[in-house]
Amino acid sequence: MHYRLYLMNRVSGHIEGVEEFDAPDDGHAFNQSFAFRGERPIELWCESRKVGRLDARDLTLEILERRRWERALRETEQAAQIA
Repeated sequence: MHYRLYLMNRVSGHIEGVEEFDAPDDGHAFNQSFAFRGERPIELWCESRKVGRLDARDLTLEILERRRWERALRETEQAAQIA
């Protein structure tokens, strides 16, 4: 699946840049997006569907979000192995 990651201005909320990449599913795409996050908000889109938004880096929140997405990714991979 093809994803677009919008890099947003922290103050104005306007788009400052975009990164495009392919990933097998939302979980993998979300994990890849953490590398681009930095000190600004990001929005992850797949086609016309908004997958999610992360505000500017908050390390506590980032750890919790990453654990949630990693857990979802493991569950997806386990389900695929069973099928």
